[in-house]
Amino acid sequence: MDKGTRRIPTYYYAPRKKLFQIIVKLMDTPGSLGAVLTLLGGRVNLLGTMTYSLADGTAIMSAFAEAISVSETPQKLQKLIASSHVALENEVTESKEGLLVDTFHTGIESSMKTPMVLISKDGLAHMFEGLVRIFGSGGDVLLYNEGYFVGEANAVRTVSFLGPTIATKRIDELLYLFSVRGWGQARWADGADSDPPVFRLDDCFECSADEGVKKACSFMRGYLDGWGKVMLGREVKSTEVKCRFNGDEACEFVMDRPKDRP
Repeated sequence: MDKGTRRIPTYYYAPRKKLFQIIVKLMDTPGSLGAVLTLLGGRVNLLGTMTYSLADGTAIMSAFAEAISVSETPQKLQKLIASSHVALENEVTESKEGLLVDTFHTGIESSMKTPMVLISKDGLAHMFEGLVRIFGSGGDVLLYNEGYFVGEANAVRTVSFLGPTIATKRIDELLYLFSVRGWGQARWADGADSDPPVFRLDDCFECSADEGVKKACSFMRGYLDGWGKVMLGREVKSTEVKCRFNGDEACEFVMDRPKDRP
């Protein structure tokens, strides 16, 4: 099944409009998604869709939609979808007072069966700013240590899931995980084989809330040290040489070996 090109939001608010969340379990075969979308085309305007495959050969389509007709109901849409030979099950819920909330998904989970918590980028950056405001340089140390442990744990989980050979061989592709997590667009400034490698992060989340307190990306620097230790197979000591906090267009980290180690 083709992946949905528009991701469904967690909630949608449109006063005076009739909105629906449409969940369809369908056969994961070519054309299945298109058949359902064609069926719905004359009845609703899609506001966002998300599709993903399940391990049993089926797939889930989740969509937020606006009714074309004021007489549209969840029952009518369910009956319409059930008439399709590719739809195995379906559920349609309607908005209340213009507010539609995703009640089907109860969290985010990666393919490694790791539960995740959704938090806004600005909200997390404000939390980091608050730590430094309260604890001063101790806040930066705390952020670095927490980043290190998170980076190391994420890398260990990735290597365990993919295997050490494929994980290190495809390390360039794994940089896309930073973007998927909303942390920024990551790449090697001079290539992964440069010595030492320079990690570049455009739109770094840690810089998104500049309140004049934090001056460096301490959490991300720690994350790279923990992540790099596992993924690069050696101890890493990152130095942030460019940062958006200082007016640079992106954050860059030189991932060098610790000076007191061979």
